[in-house]
Amino acid sequence: MEAIQTYLPTRVASNLDLAANAFGALLDRGLLRRMRFTWFERDAAYVIGLSALWPFATLFPAQYLFGGGDLPRELWDGLDPIMQDAILAWIPASWDFESWPDRLGALLPDESWEALITASNLLFAALVLATLLRRERASRIRIMIALIVTTLFAKAAVSFIQSRSGFTFDWATDGALDGILIGSARWPP
Repeated sequence: MEAIQTYLPTRVASNLDLAANAFGALLDRGLLRRMRFTWFERDAAYVIGLSALWPFATLFPAQYLFGGGDLPRELWDGLDPIMQDAILAWIPASWDFESWPDRLGALLPDESWEALITASNLLFAALVLATLLRRERASRIRIMIALIVTTLFAKAAVSFIQSRSGFTFDWATDGALDGILIGSARWPP
């Protein structure tokens, strides 16, 4: 189809179009379609799509592997000062709301927080994917390994591209690796 389009004067066929059409054909009639209907329920398309996007959502350089940044602090700092004052006036002074992040962070060392955040996010992504797996046929361990390998490969590739000094695996700290092991050990549910 793409080769025929080269004869149209207003159409420019490209290799990307050819690859997209070939991938679409694989999804529609090929091995990937058979695997999808063997492993997943019929209405799992949105969950599969969401799970396929998760490795790319973790690419943003965050403090911890698979972490999304310091969202509560960003939300608080993004509030209008009048709104912050209203919230602080509503909360009892004995709660000492402004020191919560510091006190919470002091409960565990950084390596333990990283392991906890990595394991929690990995387990959440795997459980979302598992919601529509067919229990009797699905190869849960293969799916979990594919999710982890795809995510770590994407993270290493983006780290290599972004890093001028070649630190491709600088995110692979002890806490991150422990988190991957903890999150994986809880699988399959």
